[in-house]
Amino acid sequence: SVWPSSAPPVYADSAILIDARTGETIYQKNADVRRPVASTQKLLTALIVAERESLDEPITITTSDTRVEPTKLGLRAGEKYPRRQLLTAIMVKSSNDAAAALGRDHAGSTQAFAVEMNRVAASLGANDSYFVNPHGLPAAQYSTARDIARIAYRAYRNRDLRQMMLMRSMAFRH
Repeated sequence: SVWPSSAPPVYADSAILIDARTGETIYQKNADVRRPVASTQKLLTALIVAERESLDEPITITTSDTRVEPTKLGLRAGEKYPRRQLLTAIMVKSSNDAAAALGRDHAGSTQAFAVEMNRVAASLGANDSYFVNPHGLPAAQYSTARDIARIAYRAYRNRDLRQMMLMRSMAFRH
């Protein structure tokens, strides 16, 4: 269902527009339908890392972090990077290997990070979501436009993430 009915046509199957200052819904179309959300769930990964980790501390890449396709930075096992650099790569380049590394580093494994993702999502009122990985690659996971908007609303309030969201590009140095 579309609200308001006077809105111009939107061709996406689901959509929501909220006021970034208040969180008030301005427009919605099938905003509560569960769908795969792909890379947009990296907003939740980024939010968890940005709010709970020291961003300037380095982490070491493992082999499992590198086994994600197709959007990758080409990280190699044994390399070390500050969390901030990997987090920026998620926000600007949608890098799956950086998301895998940050999730694993935060919780010890992809599975443990998924538990944290679901807990944090629920704490934000995103109750129609279920996540199983930090990057959004195909799996038995889903969310809604409304839930992702709730996560994005919170992520936008984080100063570090907001600065990354404003970046048009970045140079990643190995």
